[in-house]
Amino acid sequence: MLEKLLVVFPRDRGYLQRAALAAFRANQFGRSLVHWRTLLAGLPRGSQAWLEAKYYQLMCLAKTDKDRARRVFHQFQLLYPDLGGTAWKTKFQQLPVLQ
Repeated sequence: MLEKLLVVFPRDRGYLQRAALAAFRANQFGRSLVHWRTLLAGLPRGSQAWLEAKYYQLMCLAKTDKDRARRVFHQFQLLYPDLGGTAWKTKFQQLPVLQ
């Protein structure tokens, strides 16, 4: 149903976020990744919503392309050395891409 809503409202943040999470929880990491990337492109960089999208982008990449996940994480780490601050640092440090 969320996918149908996104056909009509392709940039709706709420629908994108819910569809991305639903796909992630259903182990549809490629589909989830598309939605997280769309969110990343439209959200203010460094905002809480952007950091959530970046985290899930990396989680999806860790499941589908570990080498790319590592490269994306290292770029993120260079641009945001505090890894999003106290609210996100532990989550980013525990990403499977770092294992």
